Amino acid sequence: MTKAHNQEAVTEALAALMTQLASSNELHRQLMEENRALRDAASAAEPPRATAGGARASNHVRLMADLSRRIQKYSYTIGEPDSFMRWLTRHEPIFEEDGSELSEREKTRLLLGSLEETTFHRFVDSQRDVEDIYDVTFKETVAALTKIFGAQRSLMVQRQACFHISRSSGNWEDPLEYTNHIGQVVAGAQLATMTADEWSVFLFFRGLDAPGDAAAKIYLMQFTEMAERKGETITLSQIHDEWMRFLQIKQQTKIVATSKQNPQAPVEVWKLEASKTKRSENSKFTPKWGSKDRRPPFCEYCKRAGHYILGIKR
Repeated sequence: MTKAHNQEAVTEALAALMTQLASSNELHRQLMEENRALRDAASAAEPPRATAGGARASNHVRLMADLSRRIQKYSYTIGEPDSFMRWLTRHEPIFEEDGSELSEREKTRLLLGSLEETTFHRFVDSQRDVEDIYDVTFKETVAALTKIFGAQRSLMVQRQACFHISRSSGNWEDPLEYTNHIGQVVAGAQLATMTADEWSVFLFFRGLDAPGDAAAKIYLMQFTEMAERKGETITLSQIHDEWMRFLQIKQQTKIVATSKQNPQAPVEVWKLEASKTKRSENSKFTPKWGSKDRRPPFCEYCKRAGHYILGIKR
């Protein structure tokens, strides 16, 4: 009985040990599966790392360079208020489809890099409250550009656009369409209600077309637009004063740039040493009569001061 009982106990112990090992193996297998799943999930969420030489970064740089060559530079023109929307509509597939691999910042950089220099600086001046214009999303940047260069034109810009109407552009081949357009432009620019000051400013900008007036004209038109948005009335004298201020700033900037390019040599200051010779010891110094250094001469002949006769000693 004892021997049989011991064998039965050993058998039960071995069975329990085998069951425990099987459970341990199953638990280990489940942990391995969970770790593998977590590792796969982490790899999927993590952006691809750059390989040797920065292949991913260089691919995006190359892609941006290729897209930039396909995009025509945009330059804002007063006489074409819808030019930005036409430009954007033409190049939007390049940004959205061909540049789909780019990040929001890279797409914004590509968009702003497609602006002509003067147009770009005008946009930057309007975004002074934005800390970094490249951190703004692509859609928000498009909305900001549309607000500045879109059809929302100021009254002054609409009036200046009247001078750019021409059938030679091919936009109004139909006589009726051209006539209706003239009527719409005149009504929108409110030419019939212009005051003397508004006519003066209007003609001032019309004649500001000298080769060196381009920068001043853009600056003064921005100045006039800002005043118009504030509800202020601009006179010709104010335009003239602002023009003179712009020319002064431009001249000062030119002088500073020239001085930086051609720095002057340092000025050497020579220190003058004080003379140790007293005036009384200077042989060349002859005091005048009546000074404290010498009494007037005395004439022994007539016994009077102020002169003397040669040959007569005191």
